[in-house]
Amino acid sequence: MIGSQIPKYTYGITLGGSYKGFDCSVLLQGVAKVSGRLTDYAGYAFYQNGNIQRWQMDDHWSADNPNRYAKYPRLEVITNQGTPNTLPSSFWLLNGNYLKVRNVQLGYKLANAALKKAGVQHIRIYATAQNPLAFTKYPKGWDPEINTGGSYYPILANYTLGVNVNF
Repeated sequence: MIGSQIPKYTYGITLGGSYKGFDCSVLLQGVAKVSGRLTDYAGYAFYQNGNIQRWQMDDHWSADNPNRYAKYPRLEVITNQGTPNTLPSSFWLLNGNYLKVRNVQLGYKLANAALKKAGVQHIRIYATAQNPLAFTKYPKGWDPEINTGGSYYPILANYTLGVNVNF
């Protein structure tokens, strides 16, 4: 058996603080000592006479690029029966370690006498980013959390601006 799709280490940390009306919180999450593998459309160029991805095209073995350590073997059309180039081996294992910034929130709280006269205790203005960054060695566009053949919806980043008013 080579590699494991079960991480040996799973970790996370929440950091937060405030100073003079400003507040900030950050949630980080990641895994280590884990292998990943992309198969079918996600892992093999021209799978079932289909597409090719940039990472497969940029560094593949060819007569013009005879690098024996190319990231991708020679290009060929792959039928649904596969080829000897797609047999399971350590060549297809990817480093599945990642660190993701899951949530970042920055805010500022306004509280003064003029607001209190209007019946408002305080107003908080904030900006939030969910899933804004991921640090990984996976091919661009693919998520190491999902070892797949390409049939998934990627995790999206979400940005929010907001105002909280407390009466």
